[in-house]
Amino acid sequence: FLSASIFLTILFPVFTFQKTIRKKSIGTRTYQFVDNYRNELFGEDRSRNREIILQIWYPTSQNINKNYTSYIENTPALPMKISNLFGYPGFLFSHFKYVKTNAVKEVKISSIKNAYPVLIYHSGLFGSRKFNTSLIENLVSQGYIVVGIDNPGAVAITEFSDGRKIESLSKEEMQALI
Repeated sequence: FLSASIFLTILFPVFTFQKTIRKKSIGTRTYQFVDNYRNELFGEDRSRNREIILQIWYPTSQNINKNYTSYIENTPALPMKISNLFGYPGFLFSHFKYVKTNAVKEVKISSIKNAYPVLIYHSGLFGSRKFNTSLIENLVSQGYIVVGIDNPGAVAITEFSDGRKIESLSKEEMQALI
């Protein structure tokens, strides 16, 4: 068992995100919004109101040396879903929960500027707002605010704060909607 553990640790190391280009501090917040005017299109309970998850990354002036967010924070089912979607063994991405990003949750936005340009990031079909974290953090370090969106049914899996999950539709189901 010990040799298998050592072998797997070498084969699948817990990677770290490189420090951003400009070495600026990054804050992040995640929000769950409810659209009271539309019903959910993709979940099991289609009588519920439509909900989406947004994560916002932004520059912060605070000096941050600890408490970096996890790469797969609040999305524990994501690694297994990605494994299943692409036919990889389930354990292949399970170590992602130990990976830390360069962002810290819920710190104040930098007041160096009065306004920041905002970029919207959507991963596309079977993706996640988490997939391009390194790119997003580098954009933020250069003075942008980036908003990542997880649209239920389109991304690999959307996990809500109450524990509900909406998995992506199949390629065939998605094609029928286009």
